[in-house]
Amino acid sequence: MQIKTTLFLLLGASLFFVSCKKDDSPTSVQNHPTTPAPKTMTLNAYGWTLDSTYYKMWSDSSWEKFRQITTVNGKTYVTTINNTGDEYYYDVFGYAGYKANAQSLVIFDKSVPPLPDTLVFGQQYSRGTTFFYQGYNYTMTYQQTLQDTVSVSVPFGIFNPCLWFKSIATLSASGQSSTSSEDFWLAQGPSDIKETLNSGITIVMVRGVVDGKGWGMSSSNQQFTLTKKQNTSFLNGLVKPLARM
Repeated sequence: MQIKTTLFLLLGASLFFVSCKKDDSPTSVQNHPTTPAPKTMTLNAYGWTLDSTYYKMWSDSSWEKFRQITTVNGKTYVTTINNTGDEYYYDVFGYAGYKANAQSLVIFDKSVPPLPDTLVFGQQYSRGTTFFYQGYNYTMTYQQTLQDTVSVSVPFGIFNPCLWFKSIATLSASGQSSTSSEDFWLAQGPSDIKETLNSGITIVMVRGVVDGKGWGMSSSNQQFTLTKKQNTSFLNGLVKPLARM
């Protein structure tokens, strides 16, 4: 069976060397080195809320936007859709399902949660889920590592600091697996603004609306988009996982 990955979205320990000087006199006391506290980063300012104004256009002409609020088997989901017609399902716990264009819907056995609020630089964070599709039981996992903080330039501005992540996604079934990797960069406000895809191509966000604010949008485009906003309490607090799926 060939496993096809669509757009499933989706501390190598740092070594600290501490020298300790020892006094050779009989009365000296050897000082024991202490382990430095790990470098951490809080992610709250880099996430975004999925509401009905959400829209992003990328430099390769791909796009994604809010699709709908829908109910499946008594559970409520918010969905996004991209330029190829693939739809992603989210519930209050995270990334919950996927529907490829013209294919049947897959709801995961459990939602893939967002990354923790606070991350340690260089530490790998694993998340995953399972699901049944076309006669096979699948396992899908993500390993993501916060590499560094950097400056990123996109058509609508320069953002500093941005969070640079490395991500590995693996889809497995019946003893076979397919793995893809990418880098992505998160900025405060528009969130993910740059990606290096598994193909090696790097794309950047060129315009969009995130949390009701336009980025790189003309005033007419922004006004047109914002008129579509739906006021519904379910959208408040539904945060998309910090990953490209």
